[in-house]
Amino acid sequence: MKILLTGGSGLFGQAFIDLVKKTYELYATYNQNPLNFENALQLDITDVEQVKKVIEKIKPDVIVHSAAFTNVDKCEIEKEKAYETNAKATENIAKIADKINSKLIY
Repeated sequence: MKILLTGGSGLFGQAFIDLVKKTYELYATYNQNPLNFENALQLDITDVEQVKKVIEKIKPDVIVHSAAFTNVDKCEIEKEKAYETNAKATENIAKIADKINSKLIY
C-alpha cells in the first residue's frame, strides 16, 4: 500500500512516519521544515497545481492529511491564510484524491 502524508514535519506527522515507514511505501511532505526521511517532498498545500502534480505522480492508495496552519492566535489575525491553508487546500486535496480513487484520512 502506498501512503502520502501531508504535514510530515508536525507532531502527528513525525510520529506517523516512525510508526508506518517500515510497513508501507510512505511519502511524507513538508513545507518549511525539511524532514530527515528518504521519501520526503517539499509541498505547499495551498498551491493546487503543485498538490495535483505530487498526488498524480505518487498515486497513493491513501492520503493522510495532517498539514495545517495551527497557530490559533495567528489564524485569528491572518484569517485569509488560515482559510486558504485549512479549508481551501483541504478541499483541493479531497477533490484530487477522489479523482484518482485515493482514500483520504483527515
